[in-house]
Amino acid sequence: MTRAVMTAVLGLLLLMGVAIAQGPVVIDVGQIITVSGEVVEGARIVCRDGKIAAIGKDLKVPKDAVRVVLPQGVAFPGFVDAGGFIGAHRHRNETTRAVMCDLRMSDALDPSDPAIGLARRAGITTFHLMPGESDLVGGQTAVAKVNPDGRVTWLRREALLKVSLATAAWDKATPPTHLLGGIEGIASLKDNPVVKPFWATGCVVAARSPAEIAAVTGLKQRQGIEPLLLTNANVVAAAGHLAGKVRGVLLEPLRPQLGNHWRRAAARLAAAGVPFAFASRAPVAPAEGLRLSAVVARMGGLSRSDAWKALTLDAARLLGVDDRVGSLEVGKDADILVMTREPSDPRARLMWVVQDGRVVANPLSIKENR
Repeated sequence: MTRAVMTAVLGLLLLMGVAIAQGPVVIDVGQIITVSGEVVEGARIVCRDGKIAAIGKDLKVPKDAVRVVLPQGVAFPGFVDAGGFIGAHRHRNETTRAVMCDLRMSDALDPSDPAIGLARRAGITTFHLMPGESDLVGGQTAVAKVNPDGRVTWLRREALLKVSLATAAWDKATPPTHLLGGIEGIASLKDNPVVKPFWATGCVVAARSPAEIAAVTGLKQRQGIEPLLLTNANVVAAAGHLAGKVRGVLLEPLRPQLGNHWRRAAARLAAAGVPFAFASRAPVAPAEGLRLSAVVARMGGLSRSDAWKALTLDAARLLGVDDRVGSLEVGKDADILVMTREPSDPRARLMWVVQDGRVVANPLSIKENR
């Protein structure tokens, strides 16, 4: 199929979105990367009622199905963004008080925010919406999907409690005014009825400097908290000491300009057996940076399969939504990307995006027509 014909077909599919959502869709591609299992060559995905109904070769095509044939395409699960501010970046920080345990980011989400569409065209079909880092306790995070019509699917409305030991939370005139004060502030919340359900394993703590990261690793012994650590490439030095002290790491964007030492952050975490996933920080940072993190991590020695999981299944597992998203499996949500190559290859281009069995974006043709 020529590029012109392919683009015309995809454009037609976008116009037929409502019909696609109601009827089955059959996608024939050259390769299917399920992430949870084997890579399947020359196979077919059947989507029905927003779910993956079948994956395999020589599957029967339903009579009422819309069929798409892309023999050179690579099918991959929709990206799961482990952390950002998509849909609510203007409301990510509340400056009136340092502790806001009952604030819910699900109440701040604006389904019409243009950042959601930009993220979708970057392959992000599920995102973890967090408060910012300016408050000791910023509130409760949420995991969501937003369709082009503005319909929100909440995978978890009250996912995690966002805590910050990053400099922005304590380097100011009002308490806490130092890192130790932040640690003491966390300890004082143990009996808070809103905090209790999150206490043991339901916190995500932002920390970036070596001292801040060290403070997070001490929370389990001091307070009985085994959190997710939200951090950047600085974690490379501490990667070997995190196992058993944090549940996992949400790794902020890795940039190509990073030196080789910092590029190894993801590979070091993998070698230490610490689960991790990539976080985009979109729209503060570009949504395309999520996949770019996988590319840079591969340059730093991360295996291809670990890079795939950090974009999808491991992110879903750490966020507690892997029953719905993160891999291409029968029964899971039909969130599918079709690319020209596997996503950690820097030459790869995203051709189109399916969310809940509906074609929602055609990034390649959009870029070509600009």
